[in-house]
Amino acid sequence: MNATLEKEIATLNPDEKRRLIDELWQQLEPADDDYISPELLKELERRADAYEANPVGGMTLEQFEKKIISKK
Repeated sequence: MNATLEKEIATLNPDEKRRLIDELWQQLEPADDDYISPELLKELERRADAYEANPVGGMTLEQFEKKIISKK
């Protein structure tokens, strides 16, 4: 980053800096908000296949929460 830009950023108030950060962050995100990595897609497909093969083998959200809470 050049010195002039650093000096200009230093003069911004905290709210302006947050907005600048937000603008820069949005530019770094993938253009397609629906992007799913190949690894995640493979895992989601695996889980969907497992559910289709045995729909009663899963658990409800409530059952999952109880299981997690009981492990604390």
